[in-house]
Amino acid sequence: MDLSGNTKGIIAIISMAVMCGFNGAIIRFMTGMGLNVYSLNFMELVFGLPITFIIARRLGERITFPTKEELPYLVTTGICLFLLTMAFFFAFNFTSIANVVFLHYTSPIFTLFGASIFLNERIDKWKVLALCFCILGLIMILKPNLGIDNRMIVGDLLAFLSAFPAAATTIIGRKLRHRSAYFTTFWRVFYAALFYLPFFIFYNTISSIEQIVFIFLVSVWYVGIALPLYFYALRHIQASTTEMLLLMEILSAIMVGLLLYREIPSTSDIIGGLFIITGGIAVMTKVEGVKFSVRKVD
Repeated sequence: MDLSGNTKGIIAIISMAVMCGFNGAIIRFMTGMGLNVYSLNFMELVFGLPITFIIARRLGERITFPTKEELPYLVTTGICLFLLTMAFFFAFNFTSIANVVFLHYTSPIFTLFGASIFLNERIDKWKVLALCFCILGLIMILKPNLGIDNRMIVGDLLAFLSAFPAAATTIIGRKLRHRSAYFTTFWRVFYAALFYLPFFIFYNTISSIEQIVFIFLVSVWYVGIALPLYFYALRHIQASTTEMLLLMEILSAIMVGLLLYREIPSTSDIIGGLFIITGGIAVMTKVEGVKFSVRKVD
């Protein structure tokens, strides 16, 4: 039984989404160890570079220097990773895990229109329907939270803003789909680390071997496995479809928040989240080529 390229891409992006559902728990745990955003993310990226390179070599993938045409795209993905990780770090510490993932996954709104403008991907009625559901979900989640404490409002805002670099990364990733997933991951991580470097120099909070060991394990989890899965998926499925499939992270993150922190989403959060998830389902049910194929063996 063989899997089509489209199906492999879908499996890869769903696997990544489930892994990323643990982001909130990991960030809170590392914050409890005394690590700030600059120390955690910079060292994670630094560890990620050799991890990505070694895995790529073992899989027969070559990581070469980018061409002049590719360089602007890769630098931009590095900036996006820098902004995304900064927003996520503070959002998870200021508001609930459910709110972060719900608001972050308004990113399909921006991906739909960005892919239409920059990638010439067609916006059909199912994607428009998904857009409408995402907007309704956004309203349901944000409106009840306007009267609560400032920390949660800031967390919600950062979670929403994280959707912009996520959407940009998806669109740019499609521009680089002719390249290996590990090539794109390596250079994205490299440029993001450069942006973190001056902050790490001035605000480093690493003080123990234990902290370094945990950062290394997180780097393997995220940079060595999750990110390559993401760029592998972009080689096989459309940018807008990728964003919709990533909605699986919402379910994963809610379960993590519920089991580890007893965070129960409010009624408005659940309704808003269901609107967003429904929008994703509206697109996923219309994905072409999602099927298993059996090849006859002579």
